[in-house]
Amino acid sequence: MEPSIDVRDSPPTKLRHVFIIMNPNAGNQSRSFQWGKRLLGIKKIASAHASKEALMTSIITMFHASNIQAKGVFTTHQGHATKLAKQAVRDGVDAIVAVGGDGTINEVINGMANTKVMLGVIPYGTANVFGLSFNIPMDVELACLKIIHGQPKAIDLGRVNGTYFACMTGIGFDAFVIQKADKTLKKTFGALSYVLVAIWEALKYRFSPIVFTIDHEPETKQGYFLIVSNTKYYGGDLIVAPDAEPNDGKLDVCIFTGKGLINMIWFGIQMKLGRVKKSKHVTVVQCNNVRIRAFGNHSIHADAEYIGQAPAKISIVKGALIIAN
Repeated sequence: MEPSIDVRDSPPTKLRHVFIIMNPNAGNQSRSFQWGKRLLGIKKIASAHASKEALMTSIITMFHASNIQAKGVFTTHQGHATKLAKQAVRDGVDAIVAVGGDGTINEVINGMANTKVMLGVIPYGTANVFGLSFNIPMDVELACLKIIHGQPKAIDLGRVNGTYFACMTGIGFDAFVIQKADKTLKKTFGALSYVLVAIWEALKYRFSPIVFTIDHEPETKQGYFLIVSNTKYYGGDLIVAPDAEPNDGKLDVCIFTGKGLINMIWFGIQMKLGRVKKSKHVTVVQCNNVRIRAFGNHSIHADAEYIGQAPAKISIVKGALIIAN
């Protein structure tokens, strides 16, 4: 992670027009079970706004104060943020600002990838892995200032079956858990819902092998679940790919060859300690492409959003997104 800097010491970017996309359901988790967030290394959102409308007004006001035109829209359904982002690109905005969690950011990215429009992010979700990966403040005002004063930076994106991801895609057990952790559970338990579902499902989940190839090599490989990463963090401050860099033109594939509840707990501990590569049941390799065979009908997620089942083609797309750095 890059060292923290005071973006106010930098000159403002030449932004003229920004479009803000906010998920009104983001950040609505119960304030109970805060120890679950601490366990996963999830930073607390710093916001004193009474409502999402007040938050939107505050963000727009900050941009206006820097002589930047700003308009904001709330999403109303799944996939809406992608449609809004595509329209904003057609309208010629300089930047699109995503206010929400990793799922909202992922939708926005899928509407603006491979364009010259800059992405700004105000983390406001369950885990906020994107914010952690790119050193974005959890304070709303400071996040806005980073967009206003930050400099454009190109990063790579991953792509799985046509869906872009900024942080990671998962195949197998973790994607199955994400599929099972419904919105009601997330609203009640927040990020802890994934831990609770993972423990319960690990007791009965059938860990069938995932068969895949890397970089078109003829020899197939196997694992019981995979995480293909563009950045190093997972689910909070858990480190799944310690050598991953979002601008190195490579994907880092974390192959888990152990299975069952005990191994899942052990993997979690090793990721928390940043020692996942030292586990005898884990291999991390870098590559450009991964091809997942259909065998096993394994679940797939992109940036913690369930997107379907195997087979899958996963690849790196170099310099596909511009972010405020």
